[in-house]
Amino acid sequence: MAKVKLLALYLLLGEERLRSAVDRQSTGTAEDLLEGVFSEARRFAGKTRQHDDMTIVVVKIA
Repeated sequence: MAKVKLLALYLLLGEERLRSAVDRQSTGTAEDLLEGVFSEARRFAGKTRQHDDMTIVVVKIA
C-alpha cells in the first residue's frame, strides 16, 4: 500500500516537481524534506479539496 501512495504522490506532482521539492531540501533534515514535499503538494493542489490522506516516509542516510 505504501508504494501506491508514493505512486499517487508522484502522479499528482509529476517527476520534475517532486524532484525539485526534494532537491530544495536535500541539505536539510529528513523532516525538512518531508515538509518541503508536503508543502509543494499543497501549493500544487491549491484550493482543491483533499479527498485522501498523504503519507510519506523519509529515511535520510548520512
